Amino acid sequence: MLGVLSRSTTSTSASSEYRASIAPESRSSIPRRRVSASKLAARVAAALESLASEAESSGDLRTAIEWTRRRGALDPLDEEAGRELIRRLAEAGEAPAALNAYSRLSDRLRGELGIAPSAQTQALVQRLRASAPAVAPHEQPPTPVYQETLLGAREQATRLVGRERELSRLTSAWRAAAGGSSTAVALVGEGGIGKTRLAEELLVLAAGEGARTATCAALDLGGAPPFGLWSELLRRLGRFGEARSACEAGAELAERVGQEELEGLVHHDRGLLALADGDPEEAAGELALALERNAPVSRPLTRLHRAEALARCAQLSDAEAELRSVALEPVSASDFPDTLVARMARVQGLIALARGERELGERRLREAAEGWRRRARRPSDLGEGYVTTLVDLGRPPISVLVEPERELDRLTAELAALRSETGLQAR
Repeated sequence: MLGVLSRSTTSTSASSEYRASIAPESRSSIPRRRVSASKLAARVAAALESLASEAESSGDLRTAIEWTRRRGALDPLDEEAGRELIRRLAEAGEAPAALNAYSRLSDRLRGELGIAPSAQTQALVQRLRASAPAVAPHEQPPTPVYQETLLGAREQATRLVGRERELSRLTSAWRAAAGGSSTAVALVGEGGIGKTRLAEELLVLAAGEGARTATCAALDLGGAPPFGLWSELLRRLGRFGEARSACEAGAELAERVGQEELEGLVHHDRGLLALADGDPEEAAGELALALERNAPVSRPLTRLHRAEALARCAQLSDAEAELRSVALEPVSASDFPDTLVARMARVQGLIALARGERELGERRLREAAEGWRRRARRPSDLGEGYVTTLVDLGRPPISVLVEPERELDRLTAELAALRSETGLQAR
């Protein structure tokens, strides 16, 4: 039989039970045992952490580190175990080993789950780097490069030079995709060589040929949800079924890792997808969970999305309350405050229309459209927007890109539908 460790197990008995061998089982009992394997692993991990904590409390950091390593060996993707190993190595004065442990943990999370370490783990490592003496370059974990995200903003007004061969290959790939061939292209290289600029050139070319294009951000900020890039991209292309599949795959991985902030981001993505796919009730619930779990997203914008969802499912009092809550949220540069008035005017218009106040609703929609027209006349500050989102609490710039033309198109369609409906009623 497999021994199960209780929470009250003493250090000596826990150690002896942990080392106990597994006796043979009958074949008939194997399925039942497999069902409880995850629970058993969790209890063993808890016992190992208890042993590590007792050793640390008694001043025996070496033994504590050994128990922590054994806990990590149970599940190499257990970030909490990895973080405790980093902390205890640092406490033992082994800063280079701690940084190496972080590097290995980061590589595993990215390679297996497609996510970065949590903000808590990154904060621990930042404190360690600030207090530790300089280490050799090979001991430093790799540092993400963000500079290439700003290339589009800097190079937008310049002509593409010296990339004819690369653009030709990209164009050929695009034509193959347009012809029905499944095609994916990755642009790789050091930061600053023009990858973003090259991609923008292809987007312009494809849009000029009538293609529907979309962009989204994939910066390594330690808070991006698993598969969030694909969910966002597919949603913006209107491929909701595939976007939902990507979102659910991300939810499964976020649950496996157990990071509340990632789970909150998955709820945020689900909410935006449901809103775009015409399910406002689901959207309102998912966005509420994202706010409740303090997902690292723009809270004012998330509340505005939720207010829209509530208005669309006729929960008008709740929609108005959510709209009032927007004004109570702290606003920073990454919330794009210069767009909030236009966004709020649109939601106010939707609420008024749902109440049957057609004149007020249309007036609010027109005010929103005028606000976006003024915003569109301003020079593009895409690079600045990336930077502000990057530095503000580590929020990933997903679903916060300011696109006045896209907003104007949506408002134009809503006003046209309203006029069409008014004409039908007049007849």
